Amino acid sequence: MDNVRKVIYGENRIVRSSYPASVLALVGNQSVSMMHGEEHKEKKRQLMKFLNPDFFNSHTPALYRTISQRIQEWKESPAIDLHHECRRLFVNLAAKFLINIDISDAAVAELAEQLQIFMDNMFCLPWNIPGFGFYKAIKAKERMRQIIASSLTQTENNNKSEMEFSSVLQGLCSTSGDDDVSKNVILLDSIIDLLFAGAETVTSAGFSLAYQLAKHDDVMDKLRHEIASLDLKDTDDVISARDIQPMKYVNAVVKETLRLLPPVGGAFRTALESFELDGFTIPKGWSVSFGIRDTHNRDPVINDPMTFNPDQWLTNTADSFAYLPFGGGARVCPGQAYAKMILKLFTVEFARSCSIDIVQDSDLSFWPTPRPSGQMLVSIRKC
Repeated sequence: MDNVRKVIYGENRIVRSSYPASVLALVGNQSVSMMHGEEHKEKKRQLMKFLNPDFFNSHTPALYRTISQRIQEWKESPAIDLHHECRRLFVNLAAKFLINIDISDAAVAELAEQLQIFMDNMFCLPWNIPGFGFYKAIKAKERMRQIIASSLTQTENNNKSEMEFSSVLQGLCSTSGDDDVSKNVILLDSIIDLLFAGAETVTSAGFSLAYQLAKHDDVMDKLRHEIASLDLKDTDDVISARDIQPMKYVNAVVKETLRLLPPVGGAFRTALESFELDGFTIPKGWSVSFGIRDTHNRDPVINDPMTFNPDQWLTNTADSFAYLPFGGGARVCPGQAYAKMILKLFTVEFARSCSIDIVQDSDLSFWPTPRPSGQMLVSIRKC
């Protein structure tokens, strides 16, 4: 644990964040995750102005309604592809939140498809040759730019007073002073960066959460008991941020999901200078990686790290340094408040409105994020 702590808190001093060449080329230098030093600090500060708990909490009802409507659609199908449908839901949420409420279902579906292609081909040889992964990812990004630009143009033609809530994009545009965001490639790529970060990781976490609930009826029963104790059983009631705050078991379920199956498995750093790590010298210029999932599995405060057990968070309320689902230090994820809120809303609506049964199971793949290695079908029924 001390080794991980030294690397994480050594950012900009002994190490700095680094990525494979293909990732850097595809995501781009304008991405917050690719920036360093003061540039990274300033861009993150701008984002945190909007990506903060108060801002998200004010939009909880609108986001909850989107989740509720999608789960209702799932209940009307005999079986759904769990990971595919989670991706569509969370891309929808991220797109509406980051771009605008007026984005069509067809646009969301294509964004999800292109984002999948982009993600699947991100770690590759950086050769822009037809048929190669890098080429496919480039084409997917170009198509995402077109979809987003079209949605922005449509939004400009709508009555802004009819919008359900202000998006993070609108906040960023108001600070940039750019009147025609649909033609601003840098801003479009920033949106894709936020969409990638806000949808891909939450898709993985949301899938993992639903998968664990399907396997643990006792956890679902405890969730329903907590929801009933707060007089929130009626599915017609819209959940607010204030309703979520006292839900200790809901919080425990989300924390345990992120502990057992963190969306990001690890991270890379490059040594800015030679330094010692556990008795070994890491030369300047060498790469260092640390595993978030491995660190979680070695947390000394967790009795059985490979078992899904939300109850342990009811007594162990303090976060150990070994708990790193959102990273740490200067590189901690700026969207963690968004992720936590969305996952809690997802948990509450799942527990109080439906039951989930696995129709066709699949082994899990952990690269690049936890997901089924094959198709996983589930049946969502009204409880």
